[in-house]
Amino acid sequence: MLKSSKSEKETSQILVELCWEYRFVNADTARQYGINALELARKNGFQEEEVQALHNIGITHEAQGNYEQALDF
Repeated sequence: MLKSSKSEKETSQILVELCWEYRFVNADTARQYGINALELARKNGFQEEEVQALHNIGITHEAQGNYEQALDF
């Protein structure tokens, strides 16, 4: 998890962005960022970040050809 003076909302947004940027570089790393963003968003009720994290996690699965898992997200 990112450690800084950033708010939890900013941290969740950064994690969502990292997930997106890493999706084709390293899907496993991207997915971990996405899962962390998803957990943080759900914990704090950040609906927009939750939706973005779910979408991005799905994209990481799609990038690896895991279409069933992609559809789950």
